[in-house]
Amino acid sequence: MRLGWIGLCLAVGLAACDTTVRPENGVILRSDRAGFAPYVGTYTGQFEGQQAVLSFSLEGGRAALSVRDADGVMVDLIGAGCQSAIGDLVQTRFGQEGQIKFGIFELDAGACGDRITGTTAEIIFEQPGRPVLRVERDFVVRQVCRRESGGGQDCKVFKDPTYLQGRFDRAD
Repeated sequence: MRLGWIGLCLAVGLAACDTTVRPENGVILRSDRAGFAPYVGTYTGQFEGQQAVLSFSLEGGRAALSVRDADGVMVDLIGAGCQSAIGDLVQTRFGQEGQIKFGIFELDAGACGDRITGTTAEIIFEQPGRPVLRVERDFVVRQVCRRESGGGQDCKVFKDPTYLQGRFDRAD
């Protein structure tokens, strides 16, 4: 039996046991799932000034995050027309007593993938029942290439990072 990171911290009793977990393919170890339970639910608030509903759930061992507007339509977190989609949980940090400090989800840029890279959606639990959603999007500003003596190219991509944010309160 594998002991999850949360169980290991609690069993060993380490006072400063902040643990970073990187789920494989978004699947959370069964022994770590109990640490997610207090955070699962629906939260209401605003994302970039617009009313929104954030849902955080566990579906078949995977943490799932979604954001919908007041009409129930999925919010395009990157920008209108990109058709962005929240993907797998790629990293989470648990605090001393097994509480989630944050979770980072992949964010597919959809139709804007050619000009926006490095996108993530991070849910931060600063206070119980009051998560902050922070979206990072990197706009490709320009690409500079130079020819190498062997005939290849050395290219550098310059990006302009932008952060979008929302604050929510537990609704259920």
